[in-house]
Amino acid sequence: MSRIGKKPIKFSNDVDVKIDGSRVIVKGPKGELETIVDSAITINVNEENNEKSIQLSFGENTKDNRRKIGLYRSLISNNVDGVVSGYTKVINLVGIGYRASLSGKKLELSLGYSHNVSVDPVDGVDFQVPSQNKIIISGIDKEKVGQQTVKISTLRKYDPYKGKGLLIEGKLYTKKQGKSVGKKG
Repeated sequence: MSRIGKKPIKFSNDVDVKIDGSRVIVKGPKGELETIVDSAITINVNEENNEKSIQLSFGENTKDNRRKIGLYRSLISNNVDGVVSGYTKVINLVGIGYRASLSGKKLELSLGYSHNVSVDPVDGVDFQVPSQNKIIISGIDKEKVGQQTVKISTLRKYDPYKGKGLLIEGKLYTKKQGKSVGKKG
């Protein structure tokens, strides 16, 4: 069995977990998320000594089931964390003339092209622009926040020679040295 799949998912009293067949619905102070779990995985909600937890298990011990239990445990755990605290990602715009602004819910980006690029938010994702060169993407669904962040960062990919582009905070970027021009013999 997966090491991750063995761990119980602990959650507080302000989170409500409902199991409806193969669907796991998690409600919390920030919203509601749903995960559809494979039929081979069984889910139990335990309440002991004012501590609530979710435990996943499977019937038949196959390689596929051992893989799936870790995946579904992580997805449900992300949902529990999302409805309690939410997720945020930060993108820094590095480059001369790179700017971001909000017009309604849309994100308007000036990235050195001949035109401005506009990005619509996915359902459940919000944009904030505290300064012209910083974008904060937030939401309760970790997958949607991550996908939106990557989609925006690919609009102007990082150039390792100039050190410019849309950089996701927390990701490691290396700057390469250009050609060195020297005298020949």
